[in-house]
Amino acid sequence: MVNIEKLLPGAVIHVFGRTNGRDKLFYTEANYKYFLDKYKFHISPMVETLCYFLHINHFHFIIRVKEKTELDLDHHSFTKKQKTLISNSAPNDEPESIATVASQHFSNFLNGYAQAINKQEDRHGNLIQRPFKRKLLSDERYLRTCIMYIHSNPIKSKLDRNLESSRHSSYPELITSQPTWLDRDSLLLYFGGVENMITAHKEYLITR
Repeated sequence: MVNIEKLLPGAVIHVFGRTNGRDKLFYTEANYKYFLDKYKFHISPMVETLCYFLHINHFHFIIRVKEKTELDLDHHSFTKKQKTLISNSAPNDEPESIATVASQHFSNFLNGYAQAINKQEDRHGNLIQRPFKRKLLSDERYLRTCIMYIHSNPIKSKLDRNLESSRHSSYPELITSQPTWLDRDSLLLYFGGVENMITAHKEYLITR
């Protein structure tokens, strides 16, 4: 059983969830883009994202929750109440306040996406199982394994032939030097650079 970790500032967490029953999370290519756009609007103000993979019926993200000094409370995703909660929190209460607001942002993101899919597909009810799962990644070795597990999903599921051409995975973006919304620098530090990351992923695929 997976513990539902609080989204406390500074924590590195594997966030994942799936649809109810046999429902799809994505029906068209446009759905994948819309999902990530909604994620960037609601979630990126609260977290740095290290990696992700979007499957037809589930999703994976590894995130680091931002500290108060990293938050841009002027971002449109923050309500007046959320801004006040974080700004007025005493030092001892600050982590809990940030965790509460981060959870609200995830709820707004997932509920908003579900409503859009329900309208698109003329369906009703919950789309994604509640609560979405959160697992703390406090051990660096396990964190690296989790990153490689997430990136290997499209290959193991036979959705893509190789890591470099994965359509809905962060891997192709992370191995380039192009600008990215992902926290590439932090992720590469866990592997000791991009070449070591590529080698580790290839070895992981062979051994798994």
